[in-house]
Amino acid sequence: MSSAAFVFLDRVLSWKAPQDAVTIASRHHEIAGTNSYVRRRLAALRAAGHTVVLVSSHAERVVQPLAFALGAREVLSTRLVSEDDHSSGRNATSTKNAAEQLSAIKEWAQSHRVSLERSVAVTDSMVGVSLLNAVGQGVVVNPDTALRVMALAKRWKVEFWDRPEGVGSVFGREPATIATALLMPQLVPGARFTFRGLELLPDEGPAILAANHRSLYDAVALAVLAKRVHRPVRVMAKAELLAVPFLGPALASLGVIGVDRQTNPREAYRAARAVLAAGEILVIMPEGTIPPAAISVDSTLAFKTGAARLAARSGAPLIPVAISGADAVWPSGSTVPNLSALVRRPRVRIELGAALVPTGSVVKDTELLRASIIAMLKSSATMDAGNTAGEDAP
Repeated sequence: MSSAAFVFLDRVLSWKAPQDAVTIASRHHEIAGTNSYVRRRLAALRAAGHTVVLVSSHAERVVQPLAFALGAREVLSTRLVSEDDHSSGRNATSTKNAAEQLSAIKEWAQSHRVSLERSVAVTDSMVGVSLLNAVGQGVVVNPDTALRVMALAKRWKVEFWDRPEGVGSVFGREPATIATALLMPQLVPGARFTFRGLELLPDEGPAILAANHRSLYDAVALAVLAKRVHRPVRVMAKAELLAVPFLGPALASLGVIGVDRQTNPREAYRAARAVLAAGEILVIMPEGTIPPAAISVDSTLAFKTGAARLAARSGAPLIPVAISGADAVWPSGSTVPNLSALVRRPRVRIELGAALVPTGSVVKDTELLRASIIAMLKSSATMDAGNTAGEDAP
């Protein structure tokens, strides 16, 4: 017998069932588009061999388009009696409460020769708890306190489907959100931070920040930048960093995307697209590594085309970011920071440029991106020579 994944996610999807067909057609694309992390989790369930079944208390005509957009091919929902192609409001089948949903699942499993013992049930509310009791593996998603306590007692898995895989929750919030809230740039050791161009970052919607990479201290600069933008920021980094004991799990919990350039680069690309589809900010360093110290401070290595490809595919604005001065805190090629920076606190400048206008060629876009960053680095070098302060981080 085969297996299925029964998914009840009315709360995570955060939608109210529209009543007219026009609204239904537009709304389900919007919901599916902004729930890219849900789509990835459902794809993983399909890859594991489960038939994904979306369970909902809403009417079938409302749920089915959304199910297909999310990647679920079966729907268990309330079906209305049709009279002259118009819904009468009377139920032919109903899934409006837990008992009806459980009955519908058992009936569907029997007719499709699906083993409930081998199946998975996923819910984000107490309404769906009966589904979890009926199958071999239960998963609770984005649980409130009551559901989390029940999951602990029942030994159900706890997952969060509104963020990248591996990012958990601390007191109901992402670790990165808490860390960013607690970060005080003026107390960060080793540097004073100056920003320019923050107004060029959109207030909402996806964006790709492509930055140069001069120092291990760039990571601190990006953390301070995340503090200033007040939006979820995901960073792409070498997969080797996520394999380091203690550091790797910490980075994964912050939503860092590991890029395995040797064996599976496409997975990182898919994860990056999910970030952008969710309307979040993605940070990429197109050089892919820290250049040797011999390269002048106002230059970079050749850029890889990944940032431009993601921008072209997703439609997200590609925004150049120039980070200068970080190598004065942690020199390029050094395994330890410059301890004198703790006293001197050199200035680290972070400048955002205007989003690039796509040319239709990822190669040309990448060249324009690099040229824009180099121009900002040269400008920062001039400012440093003239001791121009700029806007310090609060």
